[in-house]
Amino acid sequence: MRLVRRALAVGFTLNELSQVLKVRDRGGAPCRKVRDLAIEKLSSIEAQLADMSVLRDELRSTLNDWDARLARSTPGSPAGLLEALAASEPNKPLRSADARRTLKRKVSKS
Repeated sequence: MRLVRRALAVGFTLNELSQVLKVRDRGGAPCRKVRDLAIEKLSSIEAQLADMSVLRDELRSTLNDWDARLARSTPGSPAGLLEALAASEPNKPLRSADARRTLKRKVSKS
């Protein structure tokens, strides 16, 4: 049980674990397969972290722009935040719709 819990905790799926354990139970040595799977998981996590870092920076930039707009507007009057968001170029300050969909898929697979 500890093996299954730990494997799941580091990102292996039940299907992957099942396949590896079947090989092992038949007397095989799935060690290289296990390592290859772990490398794939690490690569995926690193890509997700890079995407999240870009998203964080873009959101910071958007918030800085919005703060400046709010500082220039009078209380109770519109500052045009949503309009500024709609008018912004993809990736400046927010990422494009394609990149958001890719990130969403990656995060939902985790």
